[in-house]
Amino acid sequence: MSTLEVNTISPQSGTTLTLGGSGDTINLGSGASGLATTNGITVADMWVLTSGANYSGSQGTFITSNLARMTDSGYVGSGVSQSSGVFTFPSNGIYYVSSQAQLISFPAEMVYGGVNIEVDSGDGSFSTRAENYIYLPNVGSPAGAHMTAFTSILLNVTDYTSWKVKFKLATNNSVFLNASGSNMRTGFVFIRLGDAT
Repeated sequence: MSTLEVNTISPQSGTTLTLGGSGDTINLGSGASGLATTNGITVADMWVLTSGANYSGSQGTFITSNLARMTDSGYVGSGVSQSSGVFTFPSNGIYYVSSQAQLISFPAEMVYGGVNIEVDSGDGSFSTRAENYIYLPNVGSPAGAHMTAFTSILLNVTDYTSWKVKFKLATNNSVFLNASGSNMRTGFVFIRLGDAT
């Protein structure tokens, strides 16, 4: 049997985690009830862009249509809700939110491009909370260079009735935002990790 030594444990009465061996337990304390390790993941949801589109010139455009939940991948709980590209949460909690965008040059060089995560934390205005950009070279016509921009963030959603998320295409030049209704080319993931703090 392996032994793990720690300097300090300050347990409270409450939740017990079974490690696998007979009688092997760790008391996590009553405060552990909000952890995903105790209650499991209560919300997990994935949405994809179902139809790609060409965007001309530089962009700061919100993605508002052709969005669908990937139900065949399975989702947990009621999932998030979406209307015209505005996503809302089903409950308070710490949420992991990610954005993936497959971009194709046709055929102009794109110095930067990506899909940013924009958040309204209840004051009625959206601001960029996560961004990541890629570079697409000019590889000539009719071919296009393919690359994927990815970004993610943790959100402490304390009032799910007012928190909202949108996703914004940001580029300095024309680009094709690629999509598929059957797999993740461009899309978004929401996972509730535990209780809000």
